Amino acid sequence: MRDRPDQTSFFAAYTGKVLFVGGEKDPLIPVASLEQQASRLKPGHARVEIIPHVGHMGMLENEKEMSRILHNWLETLPMDQTN
Repeated sequence: MRDRPDQTSFFAAYTGKVLFVGGEKDPLIPVASLEQQASRLKPGHARVEIIPHVGHMGMLENEKEMSRILHNWLETLPMDQTN
């Protein structure tokens, strides 16, 4: 990952909603990094959720909390009215 080109400018132009989920004890992607990435999106377009007491694999370490976070976030998205 360290050799990938920097894509942070992508966030400034992106207009969709983004959910960032991290582990409180993640040594690879610290909470501050998620918050910094989220701050690059337009106001109101990013949500940061932190799973307590887990590391980098929070979705496996606490799948119930991950499911709850994802479910709650999906509930906030508008339904597609075109169908």
